[in-house]
Amino acid sequence: MFRNNAGRPIRELQGTDSQVDTVFSAISRRIATQQIVQEPRLMKRVVIQELLPGMILAKPVTNTNGLPIVAVGTTLDGFIIERLHRLELASVYVEGDAEDRDGKTLSELEAELEHRFRRVTHDPIQQMILRVLRTHLHATHSTMLVPEKPATE
Repeated sequence: MFRNNAGRPIRELQGTDSQVDTVFSAISRRIATQQIVQEPRLMKRVVIQELLPGMILAKPVTNTNGLPIVAVGTTLDGFIIERLHRLELASVYVEGDAEDRDGKTLSELEAELEHRFRRVTHDPIQQMILRVLRTHLHATHSTMLVPEKPATE
């Protein structure tokens, strides 16, 4: 006798093994075609000033009451970006691979870097390290294209 998750007996299936197998395979195929498996989407936090047309929202933009203003999956265009500017939002989440897994913006990372190096402003070697790290942050987190260097002959 078969039992359900609550431990109650369920009616046994009647029929030949091939009929039962046919029913189970049909049910399995039906479930497989109806199941939607969503893979986790990568997202990054972007300050409003760095938004570009064509970016796709990964989280909804909501007002102070929690009501959605712009839905998840919306492709940003100039009109929506301007609307987000008028709302004076700091940042939004868009689809894409974030270099920094904490979801920090470039401005936040720069501020954190300045804070970490605040006590070594007199040390030239530490300041050189700070400049290299700042350059690296801009190269890996900026939305602006970095021009390619021309090939030297």
